[in-house]
Amino acid sequence: MKKNKIVYSFLLLSFLFMFSLYAQKSQPGDAIVTKMEKVLHLTDEQVSQIRPIVRDYTNTRLKVMQNFKDEGTIDKTLLYAQLKELRKEEYEKLDKILTKKQIKQWIDHQNTARIMNGNTEGGDDDDFRLPDSSAVMF
Repeated sequence: MKKNKIVYSFLLLSFLFMFSLYAQKSQPGDAIVTKMEKVLHLTDEQVSQIRPIVRDYTNTRLKVMQNFKDEGTIDKTLLYAQLKELRKEEYEKLDKILTKKQIKQWIDHQNTARIMNGNTEGGDDDDFRLPDSSAVMF
């Protein structure tokens, strides 16, 4: 009987441990928010406002890409157009939270990272104008 209690206790503790790990699992977009927090020196309030925006963008982006994959679509122009529209919507929301300096810093950071990763897709037609009319490449 004592042996059974030990086994059941061990199983319960194992289950609780695994459940806590599952509950702590980060969601898509959390790594981006963490990077933004570090690069832009965000306030706690900005982080809490930005997190749902970035998660939503990331989840929607993943769904769009999965839909293209599932449909067997290889029209990169259409895919890039949809992703560009999603990015535009995300930046319009972020523009209400971040300062102009932070927006510019983040875009510069992303463009630098993209170039360093060898991603030179896009070009002049990928320019996006923020509300202050500064052209930014995505």
